Amino acid sequence: MANISRFEVVPLHIELRAALETKEAARHLRREPQTLRSWASKGSGPIKPIRIGGRLLWRTNDIRRVLGVVLEPKHSIGVEGNPEAEA
Repeated sequence: MANISRFEVVPLHIELRAALETKEAARHLRREPQTLRSWASKGSGPIKPIRIGGRLLWRTNDIRRVLGVVLEPKHSIGVEGNPEAEA
C-alpha cells in the first residue's frame, strides 16, 4: 500500500460522513484505491459506489457492514436525566 497511509483516517465507529472518497474507503477496506475503482467499473466487489459528478463515493454504512463495525452510541452531555451528566 504505497501512499495510502499519508492521511489520518477517522475510525468507522465514530465517522459522521455518509460517504467517503475512494482513497479513504480503500484505506478502511485495506485495498488499493484502484481495486475499488475496478469494483465500480466492473460492478463487482462487496459494495457499490455512488457516482456524483464523475467522482466515486462509497457509503460509510456499506463499509461498516462489510467490516462488521458497530456504531458507537451517541452520548449526551449535560442533558437532564442523563446519569453521566448528574454524577
